[in-house]
Amino acid sequence: MVIERLKEWFVRVLEDQVKTSDIVERAAYRHSLGAMCREDGKYDDAEEQLKLALEERKATLGEDHPDTLWTKAWLGQAYSFMWKQKESVAILVECLQKQKEVLGEDHEHTIFTACELGANYGVYLNRFDEGEEMLEDCLERAKRVLGEEHAQTLIIMNNLALTYATSGKADEAKELYLECIERCKEKLGEGHPETLMTMFNLGLFYKAQRAYKEAEAIYYECFQVESAICLGLCYTMSGTDLGTLHGVQRQREVPRHLSSCVCYAISVTHIGYVAARCWAQTTT
Repeated sequence: MVIERLKEWFVRVLEDQVKTSDIVERAAYRHSLGAMCREDGKYDDAEEQLKLALEERKATLGEDHPDTLWTKAWLGQAYSFMWKQKESVAILVECLQKQKEVLGEDHEHTIFTACELGANYGVYLNRFDEGEEMLEDCLERAKRVLGEEHAQTLIIMNNLALTYATSGKADEAKELYLECIERCKEKLGEGHPETLMTMFNLGLFYKAQRAYKEAEAIYYECFQVESAICLGLCYTMSGTDLGTLHGVQRQREVPRHLSSCVCYAISVTHIGYVAARCWAQTTT
């Protein structure tokens, strides 16, 4: 809900900025709006805004300016989420090369782009050797430059663990998932989307390994965390009535698709079937 209000404010500001001659500032607002759309899963809107911001920044700042490259990296990430891997890889490869030249390999923006490119290779394109090498190097740099508990470091850990799992390196994947989840809980909190997504990935890993009890346990933990968030928002909005759980899902700040994932994950283990059915009824 907070994110929606913030985006509405950005849209109003952007509409005002479009009428002015300050293209640099307008491009900055477009980038922010595109980033927020990407975070909210509205990828078509994100692509539109980021492409406009990129063109404006190229025209005013130049193609090699750090801000232009930053927008290009976000556009490459958006393409990845849209399953446009060819476009994503093309733009990220070009962007990464320029960022290394302009900013250096240890800059936070360079690390971000390397992470996205490595995830494309290792998670989506099954180019495991390239993906692992890039993500391992990226993780080492992130730990050294940003810190072991930085949000970007944790995202890289999740991507590397997923790459290990996809390529059949079960022991390495499990160890990294568990470490990542522990750090996510400590740094970001149990209800943070990145924490829940990493836990969900670990559950998928357990299920693929036929470790159904472990999968059920991790899925149910996600279910409990999301339930607590729903109930907490019920308290916030109604003050006393917890019977308004139906429909409150639309007001939650945790992405809606995670609930669907958790419901599916619980049900496929055949252990939490009833819990999954009850949860599904609150989100329809």
